[in-house]
Amino acid sequence: MSSANRKNMEEYSDEICLNEKEDLIENAETKEDDICATPGVQFKDDFSDVRSDSQDNKNMLSSKTLDDVLTYIKFGRFQIKMMILTCHGYFAVCSEMMLIIFLTEPLKKEWNIANMTYPSLLVLGAVGGILGGVVTGIVSDKYGRRTPFLISTVILAVFSVLAPFVNSFSLFVCVRTLISAGEGGLGTLVHVQLLEFLPIKNRGSCLVTITLCGTLGAVYAAAMAWWLLSRYGWRIFMGACAVPTVVQIPLSFLLIKESPRFLFVSGKEESGISLLKEMARQNKKQMLEVNIDCPASTNRGRMKDLLTPALRGRTLVISAIWLLQCVGYWGVTLFLPTYMASVGMEPYLNTFSIFIGQIPGMFLAIITIEPHMLGRIRCLRFFSLFTCISLVLFAFIDDVAAKTVIVIVCYFFMVPMYSILNTLTPEMYPTDIRTTALAFISVLIGLPSLFTPFLSAGVLSTGVLWLYPVVWGACFLMQTILTFFLHQETAGKKLDDRKVS
Repeated sequence: MSSANRKNMEEYSDEICLNEKEDLIENAETKEDDICATPGVQFKDDFSDVRSDSQDNKNMLSSKTLDDVLTYIKFGRFQIKMMILTCHGYFAVCSEMMLIIFLTEPLKKEWNIANMTYPSLLVLGAVGGILGGVVTGIVSDKYGRRTPFLISTVILAVFSVLAPFVNSFSLFVCVRTLISAGEGGLGTLVHVQLLEFLPIKNRGSCLVTITLCGTLGAVYAAAMAWWLLSRYGWRIFMGACAVPTVVQIPLSFLLIKESPRFLFVSGKEESGISLLKEMARQNKKQMLEVNIDCPASTNRGRMKDLLTPALRGRTLVISAIWLLQCVGYWGVTLFLPTYMASVGMEPYLNTFSIFIGQIPGMFLAIITIEPHMLGRIRCLRFFSLFTCISLVLFAFIDDVAAKTVIVIVCYFFMVPMYSILNTLTPEMYPTDIRTTALAFISVLIGLPSLFTPFLSAGVLSTGVLWLYPVVWGACFLMQTILTFFLHQETAGKKLDDRKVS
């Protein structure tokens, strides 16, 4: 090799070494900057699976959102406690809510109530539910989820225990109105209370599980009606349905935690970090340093923010869908035992069977609501359409056995839509107005109770048996159409912790 070539090679080698040194210095400076940067997240994992956890740590070093942190913490012991709290809470709400459909005839007989007087019980109950949901939702965005959750639980339990002991219809209406206020408050919060602790991939299945437990609460009420109502009377029946509400009190005080998302948006960053570290400890993850990109918001819980330009479209569409869902559901359900008796079906046993039939539908929703399946919106569309079809078939098929099967199929599709909506709705809104959005929805949930009892009674009084299912089937047809105007698919997406202007 010539001396000129050797000289060139030596210069090239020196240049490579110099570049490598510069790269090392630059990488060291970059690493130091990353450690000092804000926001950023650093974690240390104490799992035995070093390989997977090292990858987790590598991925999480640049985390900037609460969803990133919750994804690192994963679903574990802490979230299981939250699921016990919220699932049992919704079980108690629904068992107490659904018992009212079995009391029509017993209460009319007890106090000799006229047919058009009895719906006042349902109307004032709806008013109580609306007020409870609205107040609880707005207060929860302003002052936190924990205290309104506890207050709603106590109100529900205390007046559920008192209800069997009242001795007049007017007093019974007052007590049931207060029970409905507790139902409205607790029903507004259970899904958000769990949602704000969950990693992205667990949100759909866990939130549908809450509604599944609400379905089990309805099954419990139907079972108690079948077992106790004719043998021991309505007071014992109501006492049995109040048991879950009493159990919910110690569960709530033992397990309730403030939402980490609320703590950050309300400016309580230190409390939020402390809670995240507690979650990580219980889930066997250790966090050394946490800096979260979640700006505080001073204007929380303002209902007018639901109609800002960015949110107006989704608010109007989801509100119309909720209204149609509740009108259709309560229209079918409130006088279902009476309607079944009029067409020759045994009311209490069949109602119990119908509520049992909801459970497989809930499991189908758990599967199909995930992003790798139908997602939230297409799942809602699918269940809405088949509810409409089953109600039309229920109207025009005369065989009693076939009617029994069809109405079970109807509830198989109809009830899981609540779980889909309860999952989709809070995911559509930022943290500082999330429960306010649900407060507004609670108004829509309560509104049908102001007029569907009278409308249902009027439709039944016509004596045209096919008209009752067709009227409510039309609601689900319109609901199906409206789902095509929903464009905010939330399956697999991060929650928004920033106000949308």
